[in-house]
Amino acid sequence: TFISKEERAATRVQQLLRLGRKNYQTLRSVQKRAAIKIQRAWRAHHARVCYRMIRKRRLLAEELLETEPTYLGFLNVLVNLYLKPLREMVKAGMSFLTELEIS
Repeated sequence: TFISKEERAATRVQQLLRLGRKNYQTLRSVQKRAAIKIQRAWRAHHARVCYRMIRKRRLLAEELLETEPTYLGFLNVLVNLYLKPLREMVKAGMSFLTELEIS
């Protein structure tokens, strides 16, 4: 099985405590290295998560910018081909719809 560096460092600390060694400096050094490894792993993970989130936002913004002209073109077609003629028909009294139903 795979044992991570953090697990190995924690195991080493436990071994030193069990053996009752009085070498306080060695114990502190091992603990500091273990803490640094854990911090490094956490910061790397957090950076990856933030990068993914920023990347998703950027991709969404790019997609909106790319598709908005097409969307506006479709809206113009709807307004010019359907809405304006319907309103003219209502004003002329040739429609079965009312002004409120069209709005």
